Amino acid sequence: MTIDLNAYSTSKVTFEYIPAPSLTALSLLSIYYNLDDQPTVTVTATDLFSNLGEAFFVKIGANVVKGVSISTTEGSFVLPAGLQVGVYTLGISTDGINYITSTATFEVLECPAGTYCTYSTSTVCEFGYYCPQDESFEHIRCPVGYYQDELG
Repeated sequence: MTIDLNAYSTSKVTFEYIPAPSLTALSLLSIYYNLDDQPTVTVTATDLFSNLGEAFFVKIGANVVKGVSISTTEGSFVLPAGLQVGVYTLGISTDGINYITSTATFEVLECPAGTYCTYSTSTVCEFGYYCPQDESFEHIRCPVGYYQDELG
């Protein structure tokens, strides 16, 4: 058996040690709940390259998304649509099977009452518009004969 830094061989079988990735930072730590927006998140990590090439995988709750490595320490992925309100622990993998749970968390926030939200901003509902409590993704003009004379 011969040992050479990262390659190990015995007879005709060769093994290569591939270190597990480790997530160190996210460019986006929270979003407002939104059914449509799917923002791109940049991750800082170690060892994002794998034997599969330049792909890595992120597990967010029950969702798995494929990311693209920009380098061995940086990559990006698109958040899945429709994540429910809550805090999620992220897992990261280079093979899509073995996930390393990170200490990084990601939060989906509820849109505050009287506002409408995109994934990144909460905007107060304007005069003459209303924002439904259960679907605060857009502000809606008041019907003819009605008027909202307060912000929010």
